[in-house]
Amino acid sequence: MATKLCCILRLFFLLALLPGCVSHLETQPVVRTDSDKLVGHWRYTLDAKNYSDLTFSSDGTFAGRVERDGIGVWSFSGKWRLEKHTLGYDYTASSQARFPVGTKDTDELIDVDATHFVVKTTSGTLRTYVRLD
Repeated sequence: MATKLCCILRLFFLLALLPGCVSHLETQPVVRTDSDKLVGHWRYTLDAKNYSDLTFSSDGTFAGRVERDGIGVWSFSGKWRLEKHTLGYDYTASSQARFPVGTKDTDELIDVDATHFVVKTTSGTLRTYVRLD
């Protein structure tokens, strides 16, 4: 009898807590990870005729192109990943012999938000990309 009463009291206690737990879960904001923030179309601009476009997709692929003096000088694509503050690129296609297929590269992600992201390249150059979409 005491065991049955104990089980009933536990059940009432759990049922009393349940609405608070559910409402707490419903009010939690959705937190976007830095990887989520990077998905989209971006541009790094030197001037009107010299820029680099880069698109990160949610499936872990990327594609880009570089224009110099208004002429496309490099197009590329591959797989991307973000591990802590390291943005990694594995090239699966490249129009430049200097960056052959299979090349792996990394940048240090310094900052990212809805409008821009900043990376530090392996050569130490800071680049700010602005969202285009």
